[in-house]
Amino acid sequence: MRNAYINKKIKIAFFSADIRANHSITKFLKTLLVGKERNNFEIIIISNLKKDDYDKTTYEFQSLADKWIEINGMENEYGINLIRKENLDIAIDLMGYTSFNKIEYLFSFLIFPISIFGKKTIISKSFSISSKIKFKSF
Repeated sequence: MRNAYINKKIKIAFFSADIRANHSITKFLKTLLVGKERNNFEIIIISNLKKDDYDKTTYEFQSLADKWIEINGMENEYGINLIRKENLDIAIDLMGYTSFNKIEYLFSFLIFPISIFGKKTIISKSFSISSKIKFKSF
């Protein structure tokens, strides 16, 4: 039986409230968004940044991602259901342990095959990665 991950783009979501000018996370993330292996991934940015804080960098990242989901001001239950519908393969919390981190709260209600947040990494399925970035369960 073929695994669902073979020959499929890997769906990765980055959760952050810091996609704005002069924040170090944007330098790291931009490298991934424009990298040569980019066509192997579907990139979703789930933003908790207030609309008033959007700047040129924020709009640039909106255009670089395959999808941008704004959760700031959204009811938690609605946000949880919206994110679940994305069927993510990998979820990465870029906020860590910062104050007012709604994302950490949301992660406590969401389960992904691979979750990276705060100081924890949770892998709920076993994967091996081939040289062509194709995941296979075993």
